[in-house]
Amino acid sequence: MKTTKEVLTNEFFESLQAAFEARYTASEPVCAFLDYFKDDIHLLVELDYPDLPCMSFVDDATTLLLAQVAFMKMGDAFKRIFDALSTSYDPLENFFTNGTFTHGKKEELTMEGTETTTPNGKIVVTQSGQATTSNDGSNTVGQGTTYDNAGFNSNATDEFRNISKNTQNVTTTQKLGDANNQNLPKTETDYDDYSTEKSFTDRTDTKEFSGTDSENKRGNSGIFSKQDLTQREIRLRIRNRILPIYVRMCVDVFASGVWQSDCAIF
Repeated sequence: MKTTKEVLTNEFFESLQAAFEARYTASEPVCAFLDYFKDDIHLLVELDYPDLPCMSFVDDATTLLLAQVAFMKMGDAFKRIFDALSTSYDPLENFFTNGTFTHGKKEELTMEGTETTTPNGKIVVTQSGQATTSNDGSNTVGQGTTYDNAGFNSNATDEFRNISKNTQNVTTTQKLGDANNQNLPKTETDYDDYSTEKSFTDRTDTKEFSGTDSENKRGNSGIFSKQDLTQREIRLRIRNRILPIYVRMCVDVFASGVWQSDCAIF
């Protein structure tokens, strides 16, 4: 029966790393983390789990098959744990709000019956300024004759001569109001029993509103003091180290029976 240090070799961890890269691409931070420790990670197995027996099926399995089994059982779970423990944040802050919110509202108003509008009061129009009247080219012509050139035909117009002419070019200006522009002429409109009506039958008016708001807040909610948050962060990092978690999860895939380790983290 093989032990954990015989199964979890450098070759095994390289094959498991390849499985992570095939699933998440090599550019993912978790793949970069595994690549950084690939040459020394087996040392942690030898130190913490040197002679732990493994299940019998590993005796005849290839390293590639064992890596595939390990990834199937713990790959996605470790990726989530890695993302949670490697996230950048301020340990003294425990309140975060950062997002965009879209809101909308729809209003409908159904109207029936009659709407009546009754005006009240009066409309007053006041005239101001001055009015000008022109009469251009008005003239009067006077005609007559003398005894010397008078004929016997009383209807003969050629016997008359123009003896006078009066020409008038008249402009008349009327100023509205008195010297102080008071008492101006006005026109008034009174409303007497006047109204307008609108009738509605199953009329529905719809209004829709929408918008987008952004909110970005962070800080300490005040539930825990900064000292409490600091101690919690220290305990978190002592009890949850990424590399020991990774090795422990791989060991749990193949180890047989009930066992206890000084580096147990769960």
